[in-house]
Amino acid sequence: MLILPLFDACIHLSVIVLALVLPDGAALPVDVELVGHLVHYQHASTTS
Repeated sequence: MLILPLFDACIHLSVIVLALVLPDGAALPVDVELVGHLVHYQHASTTS
């Protein structure tokens, strides 16, 4: 099962890239919150 960790890493990378690219994170809060929930859900499903 290598797909889930890869997907998780891609999410983290995309969030970091978005945070770097977008000025002042103006359009970011909602996206980060949604992605954060996705990441926590992924971690919960992979660790349990």
